[in-house]
Amino acid sequence: MKYFNEWVEALTKPAQTFKKEKGDLADGAKHIILGGIIAGIITSIGTFFGVFGYGLDLLTTFFGAGITLFVAILTLIFVPILSVIAWLVFSAILYIIAVIFGFKGNFERQSFLIALYSAPLAIMNSLINLVPVISFTLAFLAFAYSLYLLYLVFIEVYKKGA
Repeated sequence: MKYFNEWVEALTKPAQTFKKEKGDLADGAKHIILGGIIAGIITSIGTFFGVFGYGLDLLTTFFGAGITLFVAILTLIFVPILSVIAWLVFSAILYIIAVIFGFKGNFERQSFLIALYSAPLAIMNSLINLVPVISFTLAFLAFAYSLYLLYLVFIEVYKKGA
């Protein structure tokens, strides 16, 4: 429940949350792993029930219906793992860019704060993708909001305004 409350605060009161929350890479990884597991479950369910096609019709033709279950299980396994890798790479790239431009901040703090909002947004995107008709628009709005949240993280970590 602690993580859920932190996620809600990060999405609804980001500036205040980013100021008060303290954490390191391990804490951020826990958020990303939990978010990745939940997103993986949602995506696996969508894959299994055919919401996410991803070319499974063709695979099912050649390998039978069991391939859908196999892909769903692979999704469940790899989404959390790839989420952590993507989070670390993304945060490292942002940190390097910030350092190149002369900003002084803390990589672990930056990564933790990014994890605070990235994990719930990954879950939201998985849910959004279950509704194909409006998924693009809603995913774009979530992406736009994530850019705003990233801006707030940079303001907090690097203590420089726009």
